[in-house]
Amino acid sequence: MIKLNDCVHCQPNGNLLKPFKGTVEKLYERTAMVLVTDYHPDDHWRVVELTGRVIVALKNMQPQFETVPVRIDE
Repeated sequence: MIKLNDCVHCQPNGNLLKPFKGTVEKLYERTAMVLVTDYHPDDHWRVVELTGRVIVALKNMQPQFETVPVRIDE
């Protein structure tokens, strides 16, 4: 499940042509606003034009790092 502030790996969409990584800034019903943090050089001017933010369908993104609960034994 995708949550706010998650680091995600996103598939290309209509705005960007290559896969990219980003941080979830806002969640909607089936989409999320993602702040693009790492992208292919071919998409540089597209990211600039979009001010670094893009709307992505939740089904087209995966959490970059799975969070695993850590148990601390004393």
